[in-house]
Amino acid sequence: MNFKPQLALDLSKVKVAKLVWPMFVSQKVDGVWCCAIKENDIVTTYSRTGEVFSSMRHIETELSKILQNREGIVFEAAVYSNTIPQSVVSGWVRDTKNQHLELHASCHTLLNLDNFNVPFKTSWIELRKRIESGVVERRIATFVMQTLVYSIEEAQKYANLIIQHGGEGAVLRNPRAVYQPGKRNADIIKIKKGVSFDLKVIGVYEGKGKYKGTLGGLVCCWKDDRTIEISGMTDAQRHAWWSNPEEIIGKVVQVDAMCESSKGLLREPRFKGIRLDKTEGDF
Repeated sequence: MNFKPQLALDLSKVKVAKLVWPMFVSQKVDGVWCCAIKENDIVTTYSRTGEVFSSMRHIETELSKILQNREGIVFEAAVYSNTIPQSVVSGWVRDTKNQHLELHASCHTLLNLDNFNVPFKTSWIELRKRIESGVVERRIATFVMQTLVYSIEEAQKYANLIIQHGGEGAVLRNPRAVYQPGKRNADIIKIKKGVSFDLKVIGVYEGKGKYKGTLGGLVCCWKDDRTIEISGMTDAQRHAWWSNPEEIIGKVVQVDAMCESSKGLLREPRFKGIRLDKTEGDF
């Protein structure tokens, strides 16, 4: 992949007074970021870091029908069942031996690799038109619906409804903004319950009680040269990483929490999944 993805900025880091309304809001899909690019009539799917994914040929076949050469579609590889953990979905996406027909593409951005100066609203309308044209199997590839909102309060209400129903939250997008590879700014904003960080694992520790003799949790790098302990792994992960800690030490993991405490630590930090698309944590 010959460009870097544009990243979302957390709402807590946004100067809300400087936002220009209206903006698009959509449900945040709990999936794996992917970009399918068509070159020389062949569609290849990449990760954020340029890793080639080979487990979704059924998605590539469908997207090839609506992509022109030197175009790309950014999508979240996800599943329809909310009982399958994100860590399992991530493993399916990165599987190099098997095809995973369980995965579908929730598409949100259409790119022209030779011209990024297209407003998001224009490219999204074109993406929706192509997916609705009838040539794509809608069970395999769908578009992420965008709704106009006119204030941060309206956007947060939208996000809260999603969270109340078990969803991740919402994404705000500036409909007038063009795609900016490698940038992270207020043109794309994520609104999630609590706070979320990507932290590097530097150690493990043994559990107590029912977890004695296996993994109790992970030790991660935190702000100001401090560390933080997190839990929330499955029993299978606990046993695997206690037996072979090198499988997790050095990895970057997503950690969700209620909030930061007055002492600068995380309240109720929980392991969300491994960020295989990252090599460095937030701190």
